[in-house]
Amino acid sequence: MRKTMMIILVIFLTAFLILLYPGMGTSVEEEKNSTRLTFVAPFANAGYWGTAASGVLDAGKECGINVKCIGFAESDAKKQIRYIKSAIYSHADAIITAGIENSDEFNEVMKMASEAGIPVILIDCDIEGSERLCYIGTDNFEAGCLAGNDIAEVTEGKGAVAIIANQQSSINQQERIDGFNSVIEQYPNLNVVTVLKGDLNYMMMKEQIVNMLEEYPQVDAIFCAEGYSSSSVNQLLLNGDITYKNLKVVTFDVESYSFENIKEGRIYSTIQQDPYTMGKMAVEYLDQYLEGQTEMDSVVYTDIQSIKKENLDQVYNYKSGDVTWHTY
Repeated sequence: MRKTMMIILVIFLTAFLILLYPGMGTSVEEEKNSTRLTFVAPFANAGYWGTAASGVLDAGKECGINVKCIGFAESDAKKQIRYIKSAIYSHADAIITAGIENSDEFNEVMKMASEAGIPVILIDCDIEGSERLCYIGTDNFEAGCLAGNDIAEVTEGKGAVAIIANQQSSINQQERIDGFNSVIEQYPNLNVVTVLKGDLNYMMMKEQIVNMLEEYPQVDAIFCAEGYSSSSVNQLLLNGDITYKNLKVVTFDVESYSFENIKEGRIYSTIQQDPYTMGKMAVEYLDQYLEGQTEMDSVVYTDIQSIKKENLDQVYNYKSGDVTWHTY
């Protein structure tokens, strides 16, 4: 009986010590696995940000880094900042997130991370002057130039163009529009006649686009500078309404209806980003930094591509793999 009690006591004490000192008995490789990275995304979804999270998780496995993915049902800058702070308070070893524009609170939380010795990499949206380690993502001006070249090509350099974006102030959107305009300005007979800043609700934006086309019947080409407008136009054109048959359309990003609309000629092209590589490279750079490599590029641009009917086989299907989101 005493022997049984001693065995139980030893098991209990061993379990207690393991809980109290979780690093006991870990090998060098297991110590590396204790590196903790928090990815705070503006959205938790199975599309663009889910694909970025897949890149983060895949690289985390390769580098032996434990990854936690945090996201939100709707974009909420205050929540995003709150959970970046939470990662700092919980002593994460590194953070990946997207920049928040015109936000003193975001700049303050970036300073907090820097003072705590926690490196932060921004993907998708850069905030120059913030205390980030680097930016990895799209060259948005160049992406706008690609879209401008596509519009010039499909219109043969003449016509009336409408630009559609969403109502949020966005560096990404503006850089794309600037790049687009830099190309359009080279064609005297190709003119931007209106810029619509639409609602963040898809149904309302679709209605706004219909109203815009009624107000500007001369419009024969559209450039959608971001995801909401692209999705709304894709849905509008999906049914093949003869009213919009002659519209020449270039969208941004790949979404559920892009493939079919490009295949059927309802959309000329879409500008494709690479969120998977953004996430993957961010982890790889952070791993190198934590291993002592401090010299690295401040800005790293990922690939962009114009997807048309002739290269539809190269379309990038956004996917979230086995991402487990901590959603708030």
